[in-house]
Amino acid sequence: MSEHSSPRVNYAQSGNFLRRTVRLIGKVKQVNSNNTLVVECSDGGEIEVTLGVDHTISKVFVEFIGKFEEHGRLKAQAVVNLADEMDMKTLDFVAQMWHDPRYSDIF
Repeated sequence: MSEHSSPRVNYAQSGNFLRRTVRLIGKVKQVNSNNTLVVECSDGGEIEVTLGVDHTISKVFVEFIGKFEEHGRLKAQAVVNLADEMDMKTLDFVAQMWHDPRYSDIF
């Protein structure tokens, strides 16, 4: 049985995960007519997310599971609507700790 990994990332980390499946929680800032969104990441950076035709956004804070096609552009494979309010500092703390070697046994 193979193990699948989808690390949590923020904007600053996204360039290190090109064409790899990641998880990113962000705040939806803008919904565009071409099935794309502008999303503010937990560290304040903004990315463009391309949605699949079956994805529905119903909350302000959303977790995207997908692949970065290039730095700043994520193609969503799945969407999890989370909440209308969340603490961005806490979200960013989790994204940073995910990659800290001191916590590798947790994440």
